[in-house]
Amino acid sequence: MIGIRLAAAVLLAGCATHAPTGAPALAPPLDEDDPAARRGLVGDALDGYRAAYLLTWNGARIGEAREWFAASEQGGHRFERTERVVVRRAGQLATLRTTIAVDLDEWVTPQRIEVLREGGVSRTRTEATREQDGTWRVLHGTAPERLVDGAAVPSTLVPLLVAAGHAAPGRAFGGPVLVEGAALSLAHVTVTIAADGASARADLATAVGRLRGEVQLDERGFVVAAGLGAALQSQRVDEVLLAATFEPPEIVDSAALPVEGAASPGSGLRLTLEGVAAAPPVVPELAEQSVVIGPEGAWEVFVEATTPQPSLAKVRARTRRVSDFLRDDLSLSAFTPEEALAARAGDCTAHAVLLAAELADDGYDTRLVTGYLLDDGALRRHRWVLVKLPHRWLAVDPMYDEVPASSAHLALAVHGASPDELAFIDDVAFAGWGSATARFAE
Repeated sequence: MIGIRLAAAVLLAGCATHAPTGAPALAPPLDEDDPAARRGLVGDALDGYRAAYLLTWNGARIGEAREWFAASEQGGHRFERTERVVVRRAGQLATLRTTIAVDLDEWVTPQRIEVLREGGVSRTRTEATREQDGTWRVLHGTAPERLVDGAAVPSTLVPLLVAAGHAAPGRAFGGPVLVEGAALSLAHVTVTIAADGASARADLATAVGRLRGEVQLDERGFVVAAGLGAALQSQRVDEVLLAATFEPPEIVDSAALPVEGAASPGSGLRLTLEGVAAAPPVVPELAEQSVVIGPEGAWEVFVEATTPQPSLAKVRARTRRVSDFLRDDLSLSAFTPEEALAARAGDCTAHAVLLAAELADDGYDTRLVTGYLLDDGALRRHRWVLVKLPHRWLAVDPMYDEVPASSAHLALAVHGASPDELAFIDDVAFAGWGSATARFAE
């Protein structure tokens, strides 16, 4: 099943901060979007900074984070952040540890970013180094390198730059960012401080849609609480509180949507969905799925029952190979096929990115699908694959070795398999489902 993406939320990845003791007050910045325009002052103000936070999901603690900023012996600055997230996924305990290190020059310009993610048997290193022309060269695990806009800054630094720059109400930051916990995926963030200075909004533009986060600020403009919707929250605390033990919550079941009633056998998937605060999905690739808005605003969903496809020997063989090769492990996700191959295990995302890559090697056009799978009386978050045939797109599910995928699949979004898209698609696709209810249509 699809996992929680803490690092997809810029405000939660590094915003719950406090001002360093004894830090000097700064004059308002020049008329610039980027508070780092006064970089010399910003660096001095943050020297000696430390912070600690509790991370929660639907009110239950899922982990903690610590970070610090200090002058380095080489004459520049160094920022480090460590995160630990512990949850249960379908009963399995999943622990993800992330370490972020950013080296900056004396003008607080990031020169190198290193991110280490460790979860179960999986260990992935992502590094960005600045080239001579200013461009970022990004390496993620064993995936091919990619070049990224040199204007992008690490997302965890944005709230520190805004606060230390003493940004006044109004637009405080606007520019590209690299999201560290999501394979240094590229996004664009705009931070706007409210007129009373007590809160701020961050709008995150990604490759697959927009996200919005809200924060509460102290009197100096540093964040005391942040959230992405109602589920994911970060709270500034005294570091001593991080030592307390906690019971990790079950996030697969908590994110599932129970379906009332009973299905009609053999008729495909027929559902009535109410309370969805989002537009119905537009997925022309899936002719078997239709979503119609009823008179009361409810979604009327119909997914046609699938039929066998006897002439798809290569697609069937590839799907079976991925299903057999990867051991099902909901505690392991993957952004790239190389990660999935190295772990030899994973969740639905790992299965999907690996199958999409192997089918692409065979010359097929492929896409990924994010949505719900009807399983044990509930809609559960899931990901699967589309493959282009001569006259249609075919949905296949490598996690369950289904060619074609069954009518139990409800697609919400069709997208690519790049890290930039995978990093944010869960938050975009499932936005507005917090108050939804579902029942089988009569």
